[in-house]
This record gives sequence, structure tokens and C-alpha cells, in this order.
Amino acid sequence: MEEEKKKRKRRRRRRRRRRRRRRRRRRRRRRRRRRRRRRRRRRGGGGGRGRRRRRRRRRRRRRRRRRRGEEEEEEEEEEEEEEEEEEEEEEEEEEEEEEEEEEEEEEEEEDCGVLGALSAWLFS
Repeated sequence: MEEEKKKRKRRRRRRRRRRRRRRRRRRRRRRRRRRRRRRRRRRGGGGGRGRRRRRRRRRRRRRRRRRRGEEEEEEEEEEEEEEEEEEEEEEEEEEEEEEEEEEEEEEEEEDCGVLGALSAWLFS
């Protein structure tokens, strides 16, 4: 009985993970379309961080290649790539949150404009 329960839980978790991944992929596609419109409004903040980090990492890797054996380097590179991927995912999630907040703010502004127009019309 307990084993069956455990198996069910595992299956559920796997399904959830798959769903989350699919959702993320869909969000990414949508986000690319949105970003083109957004860039005009943004005042050059937040976007350049990740690139700088990656450049530094690559320099470090070159230094390490001179010092150590190839096997160690490969392992380190794999670890670094994983870290980079995790960082990229985190940055993407942060960007998503920022964009959602911006959208909410825009919607609020639009609502305020509509409310203002309505109230002006009512009290005129």
C-alpha cells in the first residue's frame, strides 16, 4: 500500500514538473513578443547584468586551462554551465515578475484614466 502511494506521489510530481516546464516555454515565447514593445519604455536597466557575468566566467576558464588537467576543466566547465543555466532561469523569472508588475501598473493607469473620464462625465 505505502509503495503504491509513493509511486503515485512521484508520478504527480513528474507531471507537475513537466507542466511547469511547458508553461515556462510558452511564457518565453509570449515574452519575446512583449519585449520588443517594452524596450522603448525601459531606461536601460537590469538587462546587461547577465552578459557581464558570463564574460568574466569565460576569462576565468581560460586561466584554469593553463593550470590544470583537461578532465578537471571539463568537470568544472559543466558545473559552471549548470550554474549559468540556473542563473539565467532565475533572471528570466525575475524579468517575468518585473514585466507582470509593469503590466499591472499599466492596467491600473488605464483603469484610473477610464474612471477619471467617467467621473468627469458624471459630474459635468
